[in-house]
Amino acid sequence: HSASRPYWPVGRLLRAALDRPDLGGDEALRWLTEAIATTAPELSPWLPLVGPILGVDLPTTPEIDAADDRYRLQRLADLVRAALNACIDGPVALLIGDLHNADSASVELLRSLASALPGQPWLLLTSRRPDGPTIADADTLATSICLEPLPDHMATELVELLTDAAPLPAHE
Repeated sequence: HSASRPYWPVGRLLRAALDRPDLGGDEALRWLTEAIATTAPELSPWLPLVGPILGVDLPTTPEIDAADDRYRLQRLADLVRAALNACIDGPVALLIGDLHNADSASVELLRSLASALPGQPWLLLTSRRPDGPTIADADTLATSICLEPLPDHMATELVELLTDAAPLPAHE
């Protein structure tokens, strides 16, 4: 995870939705091109926008060149939503961890996706540090839950339970 890699959480989300977290950029692009042509052909001219998400350089199109940045973000969100619709059948929880490490472009794209979630059978869950960015805004149906650190005795009990089969050596 790195803020220096644009759109890493969205790329991971798409690959996970495909049930192929190791899918290479070119192979993911082939799948996405077919999915968009089938489910949302009106978005095909915008496919080069997903290049940075998949780690693939694509030539631009006249539609992209003519659009302002805000419209590009909306088209990119439309593409990601169409791709998710193409590969997710039914209710699902979409998990994005460590949002505090995401670049600003990813956060903006995730905000756009979150604002379009009503009507979708998806639950978008993110984790972040308290001072990290949030995708919740006035356009999203969002609930924030602040998790406090576990008390020492509970953390110790959790570690002991999780390492029961192979206990950690005691400190001397």
